[in-house]
Amino acid sequence: MTVTDPTATTDNRTITVTNTVLRPWNADNFDLSLEYYFSKGGRATFGAFKKNIHDFFGATRTRATVEQLAEFGLNDDYLDYTIVTKNNVGDARVTGIDFEFQQPLTFLPNWARGVVAQFNLTESRLGGGSTADFTGFTRETINWGFSLNRPRYNVKLNWNYRGIQRLGAVTGAGIPEGTYTYNAPFLTLNVNAEYRITRRLGAYVTIRNIGNTGQVVEIYSKETPKHARVDNYQNLGSQISLGIKGEF
Repeated sequence: MTVTDPTATTDNRTITVTNTVLRPWNADNFDLSLEYYFSKGGRATFGAFKKNIHDFFGATRTRATVEQLAEFGLNDDYLDYTIVTKNNVGDARVTGIDFEFQQPLTFLPNWARGVVAQFNLTESRLGGGSTADFTGFTRETINWGFSLNRPRYNVKLNWNYRGIQRLGAVTGAGIPEGTYTYNAPFLTLNVNAEYRITRRLGAYVTIRNIGNTGQVVEIYSKETPKHARVDNYQNLGSQISLGIKGEF
């Protein structure tokens, strides 16, 4: 049990209690997929999944009562405190679909011979107890790109889209129920290239987030207007790696 300083502001006076009788959560997972292979090296995959989760964890906040304080060995001086603990909040459900496609572009002219296109998509939906702590849950991810492979060199362009990602819950006096921190949708382009100088020696370059896309962090509930949701903006920059690799 952790108790904040009594001199703290009223909004931040909390008693955080470790729940020693917390039960482990468990899940039943169901997955179905269908794959089709094209005659010229392509492939398409469609899948669906469902996860039924039982006794999932969730954080709860309640106003302290005399009975609870006595159980924790505290007197009624702490009646204006909020008790924070983690409980088994019930059942949750994650359902979704995924799709993957890969195909050599054989219709291109000779100078573009070796180009391969790829695409994959995952869509997920979360249901069940509203207090379930699914930190990091992402509704949608999409990746697509092109690669060119030649005997002396190869180049890959990959776009990565991550939809809204829900982070931790935000609680406290005056904060509406169902308020969370979110990472806003995020799209980046990564470039990888390699050139073989000799049969055993090559050079490579990797550039992540070549467009220097920034990450927007938002905090909101269903009642928060769009203009008041942004909490901060992170300029992530581009990460560039250069190197030489060889076989000896």
